[in-house]
Amino acid sequence: MSDSQKSGEQQLLQISNGLSSEQDMADFVSSMQHRSPEDVYKAIKGYNSFRLPTAGEQVFLFKIPTDKFGAVPFKVYVPKGYNPRNKYPMIMYLHGAAGQFSFSMAAQPYIEDDLLFSRLMKENKYIILVPLAGKEVNFNWAINNSVYPVLASQIIFTKARFNVDDQRVFAYGHSDGGRAAVSFQALDPTPFAGCVSYNGSISVIFNNIYLHNVVNTVPYLVNTDEDNINPNQDMESAIQALKSVGGKAEYKLYKGYKHYDHHLEIDYPNSLVYMDKYTRSAGRNKIYWQTDMANTGCDYLHISSLNLSLPAKPWSKVLNFNGYNKVEKNFNAPLFYAQEPGAAITCEHSGNEFNVQTSRVKSFEIAINPDIVNISKPIVVFVNGTKVFDDKVGYDKNYMLTYFKSAHDRSIVYVNQIAINVP
Repeated sequence: MSDSQKSGEQQLLQISNGLSSEQDMADFVSSMQHRSPEDVYKAIKGYNSFRLPTAGEQVFLFKIPTDKFGAVPFKVYVPKGYNPRNKYPMIMYLHGAAGQFSFSMAAQPYIEDDLLFSRLMKENKYIILVPLAGKEVNFNWAINNSVYPVLASQIIFTKARFNVDDQRVFAYGHSDGGRAAVSFQALDPTPFAGCVSYNGSISVIFNNIYLHNVVNTVPYLVNTDEDNINPNQDMESAIQALKSVGGKAEYKLYKGYKHYDHHLEIDYPNSLVYMDKYTRSAGRNKIYWQTDMANTGCDYLHISSLNLSLPAKPWSKVLNFNGYNKVEKNFNAPLFYAQEPGAAITCEHSGNEFNVQTSRVKSFEIAINPDIVNISKPIVVFVNGTKVFDDKVGYDKNYMLTYFKSAHDRSIVYVNQIAINVP
């Protein structure tokens, strides 16, 4: 079983008590068995069965067991006076210096003195999920992309137990944490409304990441001109590459500051403005997704199988650039991204029509969300210019309940899917 599959409810280990549990979800699913599919959809959208933590707890320690990394700890901080009937925006706060942390630090206050984290806590309006890197098992989001499915499962776990506003979940961090916040947008942007990255380049040391995927969001990026760890030139090159394919970013450069400096405190209010400004889209009108692995995607678009032996379409080339050489002060460092073009898929959506282009994709699915299509009318799908689907798609009760159990998403509720084999 993969790490992402182990995010299922039965594999989650809870340390703190008094919160919503697997049994609560099982009871909800059982109560839906004799309800109509339309009623199930409404019930999921209106789900609000969260418990008040015992003794007014504000900090919770959890662990998720995985085959590869063992029991992975993380903490969840809730606002003082947390009311389980109210929705709260959530921040996944990814700490820096990921290679210096250990799982053995889980019971210690390993993040509380962090400047940005402490400021966010004082706002008293966010649920804050804080993963912990573990050098003893290479659980390091700066160099190991296999940690990201585990991080995603932490989001799902938290949403199952606390009243998180699905439309306002953000990745946030500095240095390695900032690098990870942006990497998430290239690897799995679906849960997020956006990300805040301080002094973290839009790159990772590992492969299997495609910068082009960041076009599906608008990241908030900050760097400094005296950063000797993640040069601003690298970030600016990546932003320019994104803009060349229609991507957008909010970017600020602070002059006269180093990697960890007073600019963090100066800019912090701007990060709050950003998070107040953006919410997750119910369904992006245009999606681009590139990968060399099956079973990945963005929002309603999911690649189920691919064939990398086929020639790549010209439009699916990898965005790349030479890194900045800090010693020689020129752009002759190795390319940031070493991999070949993977499979790619684009989808433009308008009303009930989906126009899809593919490169090296064998099959894919489109999940149906009544918030962006009229489910009472036929849905039309074109693939590479050929109409491949034209029919109505109804509510599927089992599909809805299975998706809700796996994603714990009440805002975007997929009611069915269309499976397409590329002609």
